[in-house]
Amino acid sequence: MSRRGRAAAIASAVFGCAAMGYGAVTYAVLQGGRVTQWDQAVDTWIHARQTPVGDRVFVLASLLALPGAWIIGVLVGLLLIWMRRWLLLGAWILALGGGGLLSLALKTAVDRPRPPYASAFLHDHSTSFPSGHAMNACLCYGMLAYVVTKLVALDRARVAALYAAAAVIVLAVSVSRVYLAVHYPSDVVGGLLAATAWLAVSIGTVECATR
Repeated sequence: MSRRGRAAAIASAVFGCAAMGYGAVTYAVLQGGRVTQWDQAVDTWIHARQTPVGDRVFVLASLLALPGAWIIGVLVGLLLIWMRRWLLLGAWILALGGGGLLSLALKTAVDRPRPPYASAFLHDHSTSFPSGHAMNACLCYGMLAYVVTKLVALDRARVAALYAAAAVIVLAVSVSRVYLAVHYPSDVVGGLLAATAWLAVSIGTVECATR
């Protein structure tokens, strides 16, 4: 199999698995039952254990997704324009811009209310599933790690460390949304799966185009 074929096969496999996972979580949320009961139990348990220090720490962690992801999005976009890396720029815009539109569409389609304690941190109306912060973080930092590997020559150990750092940031953002009780756990899982599927589309597109 050619490199282009392998890239397409890997991207298709990741997209398929993530999309099926997202579909399963969405179905469970819409049906209610054990998933929603577990969501509510976790939300109540965490809310009872929140502290002022924890609130401040996880509010800062949430900022890594919004506005952090969009600030990084603009800066990296300008850098790619300056470097005339048009294909990477297109993939970057597809990942972040397309992912943002996808998030809005998915939220509108499910229209899940926020957890009951979300009003402590959110003062406007918005829907809960999937988590936009989790999606933004996964798309931004996952794609950023990929772009860096294309711009800088790195050995395998450094590439692994780069993706691990991105994963830690995404995890911190994801945990922050549950801790702050602005999302249920299934909202975050759904957001990560949707973002992974969209990352597979974005990275698969540029990989196939450059082979």
